[in-house]
Amino acid sequence: MGMLRYGRPAPDFSRSNTTSVVLQLSSSEGDMDFLEIVLREEERTGRAMPLDSLIALSRLRTERRLAIPDLVP
Repeated sequence: MGMLRYGRPAPDFSRSNTTSVVLQLSSSEGDMDFLEIVLREEERTGRAMPLDSLIALSRLRTERRLAIPDLVP
């Protein structure tokens, strides 16, 4: 959750298969503008932003436009 909160890309499991799990974590710099949005919302609500909200915001940040079905697993 920490990576998404700081505006880093989500963990990548795309190289996983039926017998092994391969996890790739990004070492890129965080997006301070994204973090500021998250912190303002957490301050407004008085609680940590839920993981599903962070995932949705992260995808919107990179893809810019998504339909609801695109966000539902």
